[in-house]
Amino acid sequence: MEATGRVYQQDSFLFSFESRLLHILPLSSDTNHYSLVLDKTIFFPEGGGQPYDTGNICFSHNSTLFTFLVQEVKIDKSSKIISHVCKLKEFQQVTLIPSIVSELPLSVISQLDTSRRIDHMQQHSSQHLITAIADKRLNLGKTLSWALLSDMCTIDIDNPQLKNEQIEELEKEVNAVIRRGVKVIFHELNSWEEVQKTFESKIQSRFINESSAEALDKIRLVEIEGIDLNPCCGTHVTSLSFIQMIKLVSVDKTCGKSRLTFIAGERILKKMSFFLERERDLNKLICAGPDEHLPFIQKTQAESRLLQKEKKLLMEEVAENVAKAILEKANGQVDSRVTPHLIYERAVASDGTLLVHYHRGEEEGKANLCTIDFLKVIQRHLAPPPQKDQGKRNQPQQKGNQKQRQQNEGSQTASQNTNEKTENGSKHSAESSNHQISSSAEVVFFLTCGEENKEGSFLLFSTVTPSADKDKISLLGKKMCELVNGKGGGKGSFQGKCLINKSMRDLLWSTFITNYS
Repeated sequence: MEATGRVYQQDSFLFSFESRLLHILPLSSDTNHYSLVLDKTIFFPEGGGQPYDTGNICFSHNSTLFTFLVQEVKIDKSSKIISHVCKLKEFQQVTLIPSIVSELPLSVISQLDTSRRIDHMQQHSSQHLITAIADKRLNLGKTLSWALLSDMCTIDIDNPQLKNEQIEELEKEVNAVIRRGVKVIFHELNSWEEVQKTFESKIQSRFINESSAEALDKIRLVEIEGIDLNPCCGTHVTSLSFIQMIKLVSVDKTCGKSRLTFIAGERILKKMSFFLERERDLNKLICAGPDEHLPFIQKTQAESRLLQKEKKLLMEEVAENVAKAILEKANGQVDSRVTPHLIYERAVASDGTLLVHYHRGEEEGKANLCTIDFLKVIQRHLAPPPQKDQGKRNQPQQKGNQKQRQQNEGSQTASQNTNEKTENGSKHSAESSNHQISSSAEVVFFLTCGEENKEGSFLLFSTVTPSADKDKISLLGKKMCELVNGKGGGKGSFQGKCLINKSMRDLLWSTFITNYS
């Protein structure tokens, strides 16, 4: 099979074209996806940093119209054959394809996705212009690579020290050239030797080597008249005025180079439409104009930080009250209390260990405290972490004065708490150390939270923390996770996640009682 004719290189503005279908290959036996080969094509295959074209290929056979949606275009570098990966629009026509294969070649009409082709031309020609001006006119550095993405384009420049002032100057220069409507000219030569002989003095870019030119039967050069000349297989505009405008969006330092992000042509209009629509929405939302957007956000952020602090204080206060209620349950001072949103349960293991369960569900219309963070605050009140050692050298002296110091500190704390309650009313002063468990036995707490029939959290911990108990808590937590298909981990305390509902809680609680001894 002969090489596919590349019509897109002769005329990038040819959006519809008649050619011959030479080959249809099913890509799988049970789908409507095929690979089509034409004698000539207007579809650009991916290459040189530019994505492939899309569109459709249509033909009529025995009064039936067949439409293939082009989803990808590939080129085989060795055979120079371009294949079009397509999806047959009407699935029921799959059974008719074998009869078509026997009658090939057939005349077909190719139709490009015009907006995609125009966008790619604008972005690719813009890259050539930016690269040329940055390197040759402003000496900012050579282009190392570039990428044409779905919403932005990037150019990597061999200069990690690009400054905003230089980017602003580059933007002014490229747009000035666009306004002049400089021509874009295409050249095809038979060999690289001919290229060097004819254009060597004009080519001044990173592409001055044969390996950078595509290994095709013809070598194609793209010239921005008087500014740049480069080997390139992609689709381009014929005049820079067709680009309309280039906007350099940002520059980032990465791996010893600068990555320049830009948009051009229709992408700028789409971006502007998006920004203006968002601006109108913000105007309505905050009842103020664009000049007030930033001050409003800054004020809202400051208020949010204050509210977060207040929320943390209130959470501490609620958690302390919950801890008191849990300890009352541990001491057997209240009966089991079950409401739609709060559950307290108590049991005794075979070795005398007290097992206490607390569950908090989400209440409609109230602040959501069904979080693992809230459970951890409760944990601090129920089982405060041990004090850090202050050094063996001072230990004897500390022990000698410990009783007197505790008495002094206790009286001072009591006095301070009284003053704080008098002055601040809302400030809680009870420390977690004031909550005492009447029994000398170990207490293991099982705290759960979450909305019914949704993923929630649970927390396991003990009032004593020798390594053996840490291991016991960890093993029990893992077993409970396996039982309810949950996940979690931890040492000393075990934090997990699982589906929260009554049957799950009952199962976990019964497993907790059975296995902890």
